Amino acid sequence: MVSDNEESSNETSSEELAEHFESEVEVSQDETSVLGDDSFITKLDTQETLLHATKNLLSHFGMAFSLGAVRDLPEKVGEIFDPLAAVSALTHVGFNASYGEFPLKKLTIKHFPSIGFTSNGEAILINGIDDGKYIINRFDKNDIIIEEKYDLLDLKREIKPYFIIAQKKK
Repeated sequence: MVSDNEESSNETSSEELAEHFESEVEVSQDETSVLGDDSFITKLDTQETLLHATKNLLSHFGMAFSLGAVRDLPEKVGEIFDPLAAVSALTHVGFNASYGEFPLKKLTIKHFPSIGFTSNGEAILINGIDDGKYIINRFDKNDIIIEEKYDLLDLKREIKPYFIIAQKKK
């Protein structure tokens, strides 16, 4: 049997958790200044940005898929399109693909395009390096691709050291 006091403490805990998660989603002013113009901050969640990044990686190799088709490519289609689902999707259409920790500075031309993840979980497509700057694509809620350039140190501060790397099978 649960007493009234225990029920109210559980409700408070749930409210505190909800407030915590709501505050985690908000972008601070410092993050906005790192990202540049705040109109380019994505409003998509990790799953949606990963779908866009995977779709654009495939289009780089001349393969056109809708977002729904990309979502349905993995061997096991689940409710969530996560990095392992993206690797499965890429493998299913003829790529050698893997996901894991990899130092940004070791990414070379043979690794591009690759998919990286920002600190807030957003998937980005890293297209290459031009004049010492990494060329990345972000995706917004209006299906607009936002191209940005970062030097190594700025991009290293922005992203986690986990990547999806894919190469077309020969």
